[in-house]
Amino acid sequence: MAGGEPVWTTFAGSSPIWPAIRRPPGISPARWPCIFVADEPPQPLVDRLAAVFADTGGDLGAMNLALAEAPELRQQFRQKMRQPFDFLVAALRGLGVDGRQVRDMKPGQLQRLLLQPMTAMGQAWGSPMGPDGWPEDQAAWASPQGLAMRITWALSAPSRLTDPLPDARQLLRAALGDTASEALSWAVPRAESQAEGVALVLASADFNRR
Repeated sequence: MAGGEPVWTTFAGSSPIWPAIRRPPGISPARWPCIFVADEPPQPLVDRLAAVFADTGGDLGAMNLALAEAPELRQQFRQKMRQPFDFLVAALRGLGVDGRQVRDMKPGQLQRLLLQPMTAMGQAWGSPMGPDGWPEDQAAWASPQGLAMRITWALSAPSRLTDPLPDARQLLRAALGDTASEALSWAVPRAESQAEGVALVLASADFNRR
């Protein structure tokens, strides 16, 4: 369908299947997976993945397993910004909006609530900047305009996507578990309304980083 609805439906429905990711030219096969950990990945991690790549004849499954087991993942936790698409999909899941609800949106709703905001955050649907796809470095997604749009969306869109809103304290626990910062854990229960509490969670640095 037009407008990218099938992909939104798939991701809101928690499908584990991601679209194909192309390795940009000039980046080694071992370094490419590591940029999902940090903009400047630790060299020991790159070296270990290079060894796995060489030992397995380029087995991507083995490389992914080595990456998933790497201690650097926890050490580099929240060093990366969620891209706008990732942010919106995570927010939909946190709000309890499933694939059927996205599928049932009218084209105008899909545009107003998801696609136009995503463009304003810096990621126009289906229009990457080049053949190597969207940039992974956090500076590309941390512009003042993009961050302001995330806050605006967190304040205005959730109540238009689901009624009633989830309890902000439950959203905090479901989305962030025991990784929420002390400041956010203090602020959310003291929000003046559920809408404000939900916005605090979704607009927080904790939620916008991975």
